Amino acid sequence: VSINKEELLVGEKLSILVDTSIKPVMLKYWISGREGWELIKDYTSENELFYRVNESGKHDILIECKTIESRNNFDDFKTISFFVSEMAKVQIIDFKCLSENLLAGEELVFQVEANQEDNRMILYKFIKIDSSGKAICIQDYSSKRMVAYKEEEAGEYKLLCLAKDMYSPEEYD
Repeated sequence: VSINKEELLVGEKLSILVDTSIKPVMLKYWISGREGWELIKDYTSENELFYRVNESGKHDILIECKTIESRNNFDDFKTISFFVSEMAKVQIIDFKCLSENLLAGEELVFQVEANQEDNRMILYKFIKIDSSGKAICIQDYSSKRMVAYKEEEAGEYKLLCLAKDMYSPEEYD
């Protein structure tokens, strides 16, 4: 059993390759997690598996192997360990209005910047909040870090930007 990396970041893909002395065989893939062993893939003839890691910490992959005609739960097994590190937290570092004038009926353009690594996809959501507290989503989660819209009524507004890593299970980071 071989893996592409022994140290990964949350969101990266782990590549698992299994070589056996007897063919054909059936393979079953498990991963250790906070809840114990979790099934990744039930018995299959595929000897290569790609798995996106989404939990930090030390993990083990367990591969159970058996011949097609075997009546056993498995004939052989092997485990391999790897470590997953947290990615740096997403943080908005700049949020600015690119429009010169803030006038009703005119297009308003805003841009946000977040600390992000090159191999990471950050998604942005923009919500407009009026003076009475009513919130309207202007742009749902998208990789676009710029938003433009026309405000028809004069008044005081706030623009909220939520940013998150594409693989984050959180509503926003």
